[in-house]
Formats: sequence, structure tokens, C-alpha cells
Amino acid sequence: MSAIAGMVNWNRESIDSRPLFEMSRAMLLRGGAHRDADLHGGTALVQNHAAPCRVRMPCSLPYEGGRYTLLLDGTPTLALSDEELFAPFYDPSSPEEILRAYSSLGGQIADALRGEYALAIADEGRAELLLARSPEGGRPLFYREEEGLFCFASEIRALLRTLLSPTRIDAGQLRTHLLSPYGVCFGEDLYRDVESLPAGHSALLSRLGLRIFQNEPPSPIPDQRPPDFSCPELFFPDEDTLSRMLTEILYAFDYPQFDYLMPALLRELSERRARGTVRDLVFEDGALCMNIRYAHERADRLGSLYGVSLTPVAPQRFFAKERELRKLERILRALLGSVDTAPLRQLLGEDWSVQITREKNTARRIRMEGMVYQTLVWMEHVPLMLL
Repeated sequence: MSAIAGMVNWNRESIDSRPLFEMSRAMLLRGGAHRDADLHGGTALVQNHAAPCRVRMPCSLPYEGGRYTLLLDGTPTLALSDEELFAPFYDPSSPEEILRAYSSLGGQIADALRGEYALAIADEGRAELLLARSPEGGRPLFYREEEGLFCFASEIRALLRTLLSPTRIDAGQLRTHLLSPYGVCFGEDLYRDVESLPAGHSALLSRLGLRIFQNEPPSPIPDQRPPDFSCPELFFPDEDTLSRMLTEILYAFDYPQFDYLMPALLRELSERRARGTVRDLVFEDGALCMNIRYAHERADRLGSLYGVSLTPVAPQRFFAKERELRKLERILRALLGSVDTAPLRQLLGEDWSVQITREKNTARRIRMEGMVYQTLVWMEHVPLMLL
């Protein structure tokens, strides 16, 4: 897992690198402590990775009149022609080969890539920046533009380091998010100054502006590796453990998010990280029955937090007994009763607790109560400007 970020302004001869390294420091969760940067003219690029890379990243390829520079999260593979398949010393997953393919394909490079990835390619000679994400969507990419400076990053928290004014939160969207079913709002919906590049799309930034278009990727090659399989059971931690878990989830997501299946998954991930043996986990995930996009984002972010590659699959059976859910709800209510909830009145109104109790579905109430507690933690640590 890597994290990528950058700032681009083709009209400047140089860019202040200090915000870039603040962005890098904000992405330690996803990218790790190893960092390489590339500062050249109107571009400032950085990539974090958990271990030193075989090829230095960002990777550059010079050409007459300029150079291409690649940032890459993931290990995509170029779709091979018959000639390339048998060519000696040809590595279809090497950054250099991806850049050579870009020199021929330009903005259609994503159509020739298999696998899960997010990438950025700066083309200095043409003053263009290409961003791209694979259809699987496991590698996020966010962007924003302010006063001619275009910024992108793997994490929202990194982009917040480049804002010239306090973070603007859409209070209406946040209210909707806290009191609605799964998958109604995501992080990019809450932050007014941040956009998300959709999965399976590319964005081309040039002097003419930003253009977003959908990729046409080749058919993926099925993974033949035998997966480690898990089906987490419901888990009811004590109050202190759940409080820590709620904070960890908030750290992973950049915004309040919770469901009643998360404690069991976090316990499973914690045990696997402690053993240090399993890095790939296929697991039955009831969240797929709630919202598919939410389930995949959840797996990606919690997997990044614990250093495990998670693949959710639909469960053969999916139900939880009402009395079991109420155990978790009692712990959440005890947490809310132990903190000052006054700051929520400005955001949700005086009757915010009544809105939760009116919800008849216990699983949805648990989600609301968990995210309300997270919001209190969030508001303590992020300077918000509610709009």
C-alpha cells in the first residue's frame, strides 16, 4: 500500500514544498514512513510507501522537450500483446514500462492496465496532469483547486493541509449522514473543498481546465491464490475498548462512520496484526447487504489501518438477533452518557437524541449512536467551519 500526493501549477517556476511534506506526514496510515519526493518547476510530487521500493518513486522518464513523472499506488499490469508476452526482460508491471506505454497512449493509459491502482502522471512538456483509478475503487484519490493551485492526494486529511482557510463542512450533508442509512454520504460529500475521482475514471488537467472521463479497462485476470477466509462473529467489547475502536475507525475514515459489524472485524484484524503472518484476508461481510460501495471503502480503509489486504464477499447467511444488537447499543449509550453532548445541539438541533430513538431499526440506531460519539471526537480535533 502506498500513498500519493502532489501540487501542480503550470504557471509557476517553482512551488513551495512545505505543504507537500505536511501532506506526506498526514498520509502515514496508508503509505508508511518511507517517502520520496520530486520537485521540478510547476510540480511538487510525493509518494509514501511502507518499505523501500525496487524502483525509486516518483519515477521519471525524460523525452525531448520534457519528462513524464509517475506516482503509483498499487501494482497494475499492462495488458500484453502476443509480441510483448514473449519479449525477454519485459516487465509489464514496472513503472518505466507504464510510462513508456503512456508516451504512446496518453490519457488512455488506464484502458491498458489490469489490477487495482490509483496513479498520477505529470507531463511537464505538455503541461498536463493525468489522474486515474481502477474500477475496483480500492485505491482512493481526492483533489481540490484553489487560486490556480491543483492538489491531489490519497487521503482527504492530506488535502486539508493545503487549505488556506478553515475546513468547510457541509452541515446539511453531515446531518443527513449521521441520521440516514448506510452509503448515503461519503467523506467527499462532507468537505466542501474536496472532490473524489470516481472509480474507473481518469481526470486530465491541462491549461484548458479539468476533464473527467470513464476508462475502458481490459478484462481482469482472476486471482488463483488460495485466500485465507474468515467469517467474523458479533463482538461486544467493554466500554473502553469500544471507545478506542470508535476513535480508530474515525482515524481510518476521515469522517464519522460505524456499523455494528465493525467491532468484530477490528478484533479479527488486531489479532492477525499481532500474529504478523496474514496479509491477505477474504471475509464474509454483511456490510455488502447494506451498501456495496460502503462495504468496499470500509474494507479498504480498515485494511490500511491494520496492514491487511481485505476482500469482502457476500455472506451465505446474514442475520443478527435483536438481543445481541441491544448489548452493543447499551455500551454505546453508556459512552454517550459519559461525555458532554452539548456541541451536537448546534449541528443536529435540540432534539437530536429524539431523532435517534424514533428510529425503529436497531442496527441503524447503533450506526447513528456510534457516529454521534465519533462526531464529538472529530469536532475536538478538526477545526470545522460549519456551513
